[in-house]
Amino acid sequence: MSEIILRFINTDTFIGRAIDEVTWGAGGVFSHVELCVDDGYLGAQAPNGVRLRPKHYCEPTTEVFCRIEVPDDVHSAIMDFAHAQIGRGYNFSAVAGVLLHADISESNSWDCAQFVGYAFAQ
Repeated sequence: MSEIILRFINTDTFIGRAIDEVTWGAGGVFSHVELCVDDGYLGAQAPNGVRLRPKHYCEPTTEVFCRIEVPDDVHSAIMDFAHAQIGRGYNFSAVAGVLLHADISESNSWDCAQFVGYAFAQ
């Protein structure tokens, strides 16, 4: 068995506050999720999309880690998929779609939840 670690955070940034307001109403708990990797964090975040970010790239106001045990082959599939996504853009349309209650997502980019969700679907 192997372990996947997810990091859920909230930040006091324009994007973080906007996601809070749209998804949770004022006082949201989390505005971002990403995978923990040896070198830092791997996830989709505005404005640069899917990137490997260093461990101290931001100062979250809230931070929670979730550890998930998975079979070794599932861990490899998740991480292989995630690393293959590096360089994809950020899906601003998906965030707008949440606000508009419409599916206007772009197919060649990810928001943070899509990125993690699709990685686990592998």
